Amino acid sequence: NLDGVFHKMRGAFGNVSLDMKAGQFGVMNWEFKGIYDVPVDQALPAGAVYDATTPPPWLAAQLTLGAFSPAIEGFSMDVGNEIAVRKDANAVSGVRGLFITNRQASGSINPEADDEANHPFWSDWTNATGKAFTTTVGGVAGNQIVVAAPRVLLREVNHGDRDDIRTYEIPVNFAKVNGDDEFSLLFK
Repeated sequence: NLDGVFHKMRGAFGNVSLDMKAGQFGVMNWEFKGIYDVPVDQALPAGAVYDATTPPPWLAAQLTLGAFSPAIEGFSMDVGNEIAVRKDANAVSGVRGLFITNRQASGSINPEADDEANHPFWSDWTNATGKAFTTTVGGVAGNQIVVAAPRVLLREVNHGDRDDIRTYEIPVNFAKVNGDDEFSLLFK
């Protein structure tokens, strides 16, 4: 409802991406596609209630890659949903519906560079060794999100720099282990 005009889309499917930076609020960007309905004038419903919960910053994130907990500034993830439009001349809008045809979850991490003995980033990339991944946003029950993946694969390892500290800039893929389990978002 924007300034008394009600916008609606039916049968929506979408995608979400996450962007996390140390000490900042995490951002989830949502993008949806759906069947268009003509907007109509409609006042905001009476008694609307808004959640006043303050979102937590990404701190004490408990981020692990395998058993390793790197010094890390940022993490991003894109669910990678591909959405197809079912065109149909018999439908009023010319669209029967939408659906997700594929998903390729990917993202990136930027840990400080470390000895291969502490964590073998280069060997993991070379040998396509997958590692479990997890991180938590928030520390209070009811205001937490846990992002987990059973197997993260490094697509490449690039050198980076953060305030004169050597880092690795690493694009990753979230891989399936059993069915559609390449990641989970747990709101708790």
